Amino acid sequence: MIELEFKPVQVHSVMMNTAGMYVEYKPVEILRRYIYCYWVSYRHNNIELNIEHSSKNEMIAPDGCIDVLIGADVDGDVIRNIIVGTVDKPLFVDMEYEKIHTFGIRFLPGGLQAFIRESACLFTNRIESLKDVCSIMNNELGNKILSSRNIKDVIDITNRYFIKKFSNDIPWEDTFQNALHLICKTKGSMSVKEIARKEAVSEKQLTRIFVSGKANMYQEMPTS
Repeated sequence: MIELEFKPVQVHSVMMNTAGMYVEYKPVEILRRYIYCYWVSYRHNNIELNIEHSSKNEMIAPDGCIDVLIGADVDGDVIRNIIVGTVDKPLFVDMEYEKIHTFGIRFLPGGLQAFIRESACLFTNRIESLKDVCSIMNNELGNKILSSRNIKDVIDITNRYFIKKFSNDIPWEDTFQNALHLICKTKGSMSVKEIARKEAVSEKQLTRIFVSGKANMYQEMPTS
């Protein structure tokens, strides 16, 4: 299998351009095929951000990634745990910096589907409650993150959770990852027919892997 060379699109951001407000961390090696990074945005008030002349909304660019956001207020109480799906056009999200401290998990294209049953296409251009989509992740991971006192503990907890949920025996995984590599390498210029031929599968099979098969692949995985 070819290792995916991919970097999510980052746009101009009040959050990312405020010192000490946004920090990224890498997951353990075994998870890097699926998770690009963990990230934290710290709660700041409007004066610290100096955003009276700019929008609090952050733009999510179409790059194929899905983010899971675990958010808490200053007292550590849950504010919102959500999944921000893939987008085919820019999507704007109010991060509510003055209220919420956020821990994010940025999944590479197709990465989240290594850990949950639902197909990524269900989240396209949508923001969904994590509790509604995957109550197990919301309860097992979200609650532990919110009860942790420092970022090292949060990262350790998150790594352990996804390692536990990970399966080394995922049908079509190599085909999916190799196809993603070709899409990224050619910047989307290679046709489905060409990719299918290189991976020795039919166009129908390749489409199923990306659209519906990714969800069905994990039906035998344990849910707890």
